[in-house]
Amino acid sequence: FVRGGNLEPNVPSVSKEITPGSSAQSRDDDELPMPSFSGARVGPTGQAVFKGEGAPNTPLGLWNRDQKLAEAVVSASGNWNIVLDRPLGAGAAELTLKSIQDGAELLAPESLLLFVDPTGTTSLAIISRFGRSSRILQRPDDLPAAQFAVDSSD
Repeated sequence: FVRGGNLEPNVPSVSKEITPGSSAQSRDDDELPMPSFSGARVGPTGQAVFKGEGAPNTPLGLWNRDQKLAEAVVSASGNWNIVLDRPLGAGAAELTLKSIQDGAELLAPESLLLFVDPTGTTSLAIISRFGRSSRILQRPDDLPAAQFAVDSSD
């Protein structure tokens, strides 16, 4: 796993957003997979760990709107893990993934919606993808305030 950092890859920044109905969304079998979230744990005071899949050996950035939170490189097996250095602030956040593939920066078609209760007692994590049902990764009552453990096995 990789802890949050300020690494900048030496590749051109060409943004290519995948939108419903666009030709870029229907990808060929030989194309690399888009980055995605498969898990998230957010502690009641904002400490957080995320995991997911992506194209093997590609750089991946985790963003909260226009702020880069962390960066990792997807493993050879296509998995990634990120543990944030600093807790998320209280309130709502919308996390997105950006991947560098073939010299272009690709924005993942899903986002992770988070809410950290300002009282420090609970948190919520939901994956949202345009045109599909949302998926709850963590409900407020899934994580008691006294328990927060990070399992970052790859």
